[in-house]
Amino acid sequence: MKIAQFLNRFGSQVWLVTEEEGLLHDESKSIRSRLAKALQTQGITTITGAKNLVLKKKSAGVEAVMTVKDKEETLQVDLVVALDRVAAVKDLGLETVGLDDKADFLRVNERMETGVKGLYAIGDLTAPEKRHFSHVASSGGLVAAENAMGMNRVLNERTVTRIAFTSPQVACVGLTGKEAKALGYEFVVGAAPLSMNTFGMITVQTDGLVEVVADKRYGEILGVHIIGDSACEMVGQAVLAIQQEMTLEELAQTTFPHPTLSESIAEAARDALGQAIYLP
Repeated sequence: MKIAQFLNRFGSQVWLVTEEEGLLHDESKSIRSRLAKALQTQGITTITGAKNLVLKKKSAGVEAVMTVKDKEETLQVDLVVALDRVAAVKDLGLETVGLDDKADFLRVNERMETGVKGLYAIGDLTAPEKRHFSHVASSGGLVAAENAMGMNRVLNERTVTRIAFTSPQVACVGLTGKEAKALGYEFVVGAAPLSMNTFGMITVQTDGLVEVVADKRYGEILGVHIIGDSACEMVGQAVLAIQQEMTLEELAQTTFPHPTLSESIAEAARDALGQAIYLP
């Protein structure tokens, strides 16, 4: 998506094609729909659910043929940018210690330990492409190093942020409503559009939104999902809220500086409690 926006801003006509049924398909529907709308407004054509993609080199450019909703689609383009990052597990000698060098990635537990006791691994080697984030590798590195030296540290998956430096930015941490339901939670959701935020009005945050998911019974924050300018900065506050097991009431009563976009984190919590101030 970042490359698509880069090319678009330099004057190229861009098609963004994915076999998934939607962009960031595992994230909150509210976030996904706003991102898709933003890309459309910017002039990027998104094709989702594309299957059986075949590329044919032509005298002038490339012909891309695919199946979309049981219909054949054909695009004539100058350039195809195909991205598929996988873990580089080959030629590491994994088979010599009993690990599978044909696996998509090297599985580790919460201590970053592989299936071989005392052998640790971190980073993109240990995760599918959607979890290839530098901050996850860094945190995992600290956990692995300390455990290798005899300590007992774990990586808290619930506080791992998922970010996209697109325009608008997307930053999510914790559970979506769908994930919370699958885990058996009775949950509530609160949302605060950044267009209703004072600083959001000043900076024209028409696509922005903060969404908070919480346990209905105890009020514990389960997830926070943000789209808009500075979302990747704001999500750090959400990480602390989840790490410290804050409740909706505690988050709603937090005094954020004004005017900032971060105020909408508290407003989303208030909305989940039925106490929103700035929403109609």
